[in-house]
Amino acid sequence: MHKLARLDQKYVWHPFTQMRDWARHEPIVLARGKGAVLEDVRGKKFLDANASIWTNLHGHNHPKLNAALRRQLKKVAHTSALGFANEPAALLAERLVKSAKSSLKKGFFSDDGSTALEVALKMSYEFTRRMGRARAPKFLSLAGAYHGDTVGAVSAGHIDLFHKAYSGMLFKTDKVMSPYCYRCPFNKAKPERGDARDTRKCNFECVDKVEQRFATRKKRGSNYAALLVEPGMQGPAGMIAQPKGWLGRVAQIAQGHGTQLIADEVMTGLGRAACRHFASHDEGVQPDFLCLAKGLTGGYLPMAATLTTQEVFDAFLGDYSELKTFFHGHSYTGNQLGSAASLASIGLLKTAASRRKKLAANLHTEAKRLWSLSQVGDIRQAGCVLAVELVRDWRTREPFKLAEQAGIRVCDGLAKRGVDAKFIATGQTGMLVEGDGCPVDAVVTDFISGAVEKQILAHQHHEVLVIEGQGSITHPCYSAVTLGLLHGCLPHGLIYCYEMGRKMAKGAAHVELPSMESQRDLYLAMANAAYPCRFIGVAINSRTAEEPAYRAERDRIESEWNLPACDVFRKNAEPLVETVLEMLKD
Repeated sequence: MHKLARLDQKYVWHPFTQMRDWARHEPIVLARGKGAVLEDVRGKKFLDANASIWTNLHGHNHPKLNAALRRQLKKVAHTSALGFANEPAALLAERLVKSAKSSLKKGFFSDDGSTALEVALKMSYEFTRRMGRARAPKFLSLAGAYHGDTVGAVSAGHIDLFHKAYSGMLFKTDKVMSPYCYRCPFNKAKPERGDARDTRKCNFECVDKVEQRFATRKKRGSNYAALLVEPGMQGPAGMIAQPKGWLGRVAQIAQGHGTQLIADEVMTGLGRAACRHFASHDEGVQPDFLCLAKGLTGGYLPMAATLTTQEVFDAFLGDYSELKTFFHGHSYTGNQLGSAASLASIGLLKTAASRRKKLAANLHTEAKRLWSLSQVGDIRQAGCVLAVELVRDWRTREPFKLAEQAGIRVCDGLAKRGVDAKFIATGQTGMLVEGDGCPVDAVVTDFISGAVEKQILAHQHHEVLVIEGQGSITHPCYSAVTLGLLHGCLPHGLIYCYEMGRKMAKGAAHVELPSMESQRDLYLAMANAAYPCRFIGVAINSRTAEEPAYRAERDRIESEWNLPACDVFRKNAEPLVETVLEMLKD
């Protein structure tokens, strides 16, 4: 075990972690990062697939964010906001207010999402009392809602586990059903292979429930201080994406009853769940409070902001002796470094709008492949946030039990076969996935074999090396690349890859492809020129084919070639895994 891993297990208490489980395995100790890739102390690289809990908007070690922090460090790192103003905080407040493009005119800074919500709750509570709207203001939020870990934020949420743990410390809030189309009791649509929001059959009863809740409160002679909502998607509640129109209608109901709207955009805001800066803007909703954190600094520093209206701000104005001040603050409120990083991050958002749209579209396209898996019940997306709900069977929507640890098992499944494998990327796409490899496309052809051989030697301690292929031996542009790979890796076995129905060379539509048999024989002849090699399987790309056609093609190949064949994206890679295991026995 690495010495830093031992120190961690001995001294560090991790959030939301059963430390008994943590102590059973050596933890990953991250040391550095670049872009979307993180690297641990042993040099192993990882794709930061959750953006370090939704904080990293632009990638690690971004040069513009680094430069912004260096510039500010030359001036001052921190001064108190109690009695003093500072340049970056003032500029940041202006930038956020102008980005909101609404009645939000004032910004209060804190340090994380929980405190941003805590600030909004306290402001709304005191505002409601001072305006005579309620003697004992109460809040309404959605079932399963998570708004942070401070006492106020936990009270405003509805995570049963938290409420049981801290029940004696919390104040009571009301809840109303979430617009969870996939598991909504009012949705009469049968399970289909598509986003449940697009196939729902209901009359927006979830909106009616909100209206009923307000009506009940009114009958009791009172009103809610505020309704708390995560616009676009409820994060920790289960990544519940809202159907189009829900947010606008619910906001209208709340504000029609004189209730303030608190938009918790800690996760969804700043371009993550919408192409615009804020998810609430997608439906033209103007909240009374807008809470931001996480990606505000691009994942660099703790920083949060609560934006509110002039009306709320004015309610706290008065003579010193009236004690109408907002009694809340943090030592690092308006911190200069955090403000400088936030300004740089927001500046990057402006230039990245088109890339966010493209990323969201790519996520949508790529996710379609997952519908072929029977354990995928629902795929829902809001902007650049995409969630996959795993179930026992998509036809029944039966969930996995918590004790079954389905999500953890999916992550561990890659290694359950017990084979120490290493994927060696030879192209840009593969390198983005793996984090390292050999960029063959950028290597002079004469040195391809040597470059690939270097990768082989560097990873020869693994039981299996899976070498990514490039181009085609019959393609007019890539034959040299293919030969270089064959000669550089000297494979024991080959897996033949092809696309069903393709007749012409990709990128060279005038070139007709030779028969599969002739290509197979050519590959085998070239591979055996220096080292004994054989075909061990066939990978079929059947993206343009229906299931019956794919099955017929698979059966034909297996019968005529006497090799296992499959489409690894349509089903799974099990037949190819088995043939690799058989090869290891030889």
